[in-house]
Amino acid sequence: TAVYVTHDQQEAMAIADRMAVMRAGEIIQVGDPETLYRQPTHAFVANFLGRVNILRRDIAHTQEGVLVLGTSIFRVPSHLGQELLVRPEDIVIDYPRPDYVTGVIEQRSFRGDHIQLRVRMEEQDPLIVDVSRDALFQQGDTVSVAFSPASFMRAKES
Repeated sequence: TAVYVTHDQQEAMAIADRMAVMRAGEIIQVGDPETLYRQPTHAFVANFLGRVNILRRDIAHTQEGVLVLGTSIFRVPSHLGQELLVRPEDIVIDYPRPDYVTGVIEQRSFRGDHIQLRVRMEEQDPLIVDVSRDALFQQGDTVSVAFSPASFMRAKES
């Protein structure tokens, strides 16, 4: 057994069998790297181990277990709260489709292994979306935006 302390999240996830994420000397969550990344139990852990977008829904939609964006309705459990986290790689965009929520690409940034897009949607903060480095989307394009319900995480501190 060895204990390795680092602030390099990528390195920690690559070499660890189990990780403990700490804040101000307190252990926030312990688990294997994949579980901590995909199923954080605390917003600090989600933000610490990668980039996240925040989507907001009103109280009525939270109680109904849905996220409403434009004319699109996504099933999202009520227990996740009003503010939802979703990682950039878990957002799917495509050219506009009927009955899908749409956004406009405000910025396109080539990152080598992927392209990062900033997509503006009505009534939400801009989303950061990671797409394949071969994607043809350009700044100014209107795109449809979709989410897998399993990709949403709770934003509020536990």
